[in-house]
Amino acid sequence: MANYKVIFKATSNEPGTPTHWEPGCPLLVKAVQVARDTQTGSAYLQLKLWNLTDKTIGSFVLKAEITYQDGTRETVEVNPLDADIAPCYDYKPEPISLAHGNVDKVEARILAVTCGGAGWQSARVAQPIPHGAPLNLGQQALAERRNILADLGKSADKYPTGVLCEDDWWICPCGAPNVGRSCCLACNMPLDTLRQLENENYLHAKAKARSASRKSTKRRIVFGVLAAAIALIAIGFGIATVKYNNAMTLYEAGNYTGALGAFSEVSLFPPASGMIEQTSQQIEVQAREAYDQGDWSTAYNLLQALGEKGSSNAKMMEAQLRSISDALYELNGYLDTDLSSRFHYKDGSSSWSGDELVSCLFRLERKGSCIVQISESKWPELNGTWEGTWDPKALTVTLPGFPGGEEWTIGGERERNHISINGSSRSTTKTGEMYRFLDSDTGLFSIDRS
Repeated sequence: MANYKVIFKATSNEPGTPTHWEPGCPLLVKAVQVARDTQTGSAYLQLKLWNLTDKTIGSFVLKAEITYQDGTRETVEVNPLDADIAPCYDYKPEPISLAHGNVDKVEARILAVTCGGAGWQSARVAQPIPHGAPLNLGQQALAERRNILADLGKSADKYPTGVLCEDDWWICPCGAPNVGRSCCLACNMPLDTLRQLENENYLHAKAKARSASRKSTKRRIVFGVLAAAIALIAIGFGIATVKYNNAMTLYEAGNYTGALGAFSEVSLFPPASGMIEQTSQQIEVQAREAYDQGDWSTAYNLLQALGEKGSSNAKMMEAQLRSISDALYELNGYLDTDLSSRFHYKDGSSSWSGDELVSCLFRLERKGSCIVQISESKWPELNGTWEGTWDPKALTVTLPGFPGGEEWTIGGERERNHISINGSSRSTTKTGEMYRFLDSDTGLFSIDRS
């Protein structure tokens, strides 16, 4: 296996070496990385971009300037015509081979974007992502703000500032930029709600209503005990009270799935029925947040905990997750049939090298395309970028025109914790000698499970 060392890395959320963003740009350079082959010294530029809008980005132009340690520079341009980046999704262009391996720094900048039929052009210098102003609230308002965020399953520590809002873009207190959106693409918080959480009058009114609700709830519990005495005899008043209090402890600690199960055990206890509905809503909020952030495993497990208590939106989300799993992650299901675990395996790239095949990079994409890049092979006709398709149902890879064989099969190996892609023919030859990598035990490619 080829060994790669990361010699440069910058991300949008790292204070030391952040990537830059031009306010209003629909696309964010989320991460820049240069990986170098420790044996050959070859270096590759890798990029991760993030669609900040609620529309599909069709194409973009990116310019990256690489500065080497000897002071020389190299400029590369990325301009895919059919990027088709879905709203809120990441996009990873193909790795770009660099002239040298002694990279000092990289600066990447978006120059143009086509989004939803409209065009965006760069007009000023990109800077680190700005932040909102510090909160100017009294202690009572701050306390109610913490309570409201906790009710929504959020931590006030992750929302330390106000919203920075301009005409067509805004920065959420969580730190994520948004363009033309009404909800934050990172934490799913509505912009209107975030603005309310900066309004002192609104927060004071909510605190007053919360205090009144607590007193009313206590009275309802006291008087409700008498009205429900007959029903509680069946399960025991003392047991129901203890279980209800335990469920409330779980709820106040933010353990909504545990609280839902505990409330359900005492569903005949009058206060529990309302808490079941309220807890179910909190779980659905958490599931939607995890879903929007791409943490599909967490979202699926939360929806499973809801069961029949979920709303129609929750059931629709669960159906979408099943569709994603069945259609796009069948390959991972081959390794592990547990539905929730399939979402752990992200598409990406790995490399393999042997005595004859020096370097092979590839990527299997969700949409079914396959890209293989081979370099420095002893057989020149194998070098280059080969584009094909892969079928997650049939577990096959097709590389049209590839001299080493066009058809490949995918096989799983649990004990080795990876899957391999092997040539359909193990006897392909060239001038009497075998393409030996076809006879390798590990196959041409290997994918490590992340």
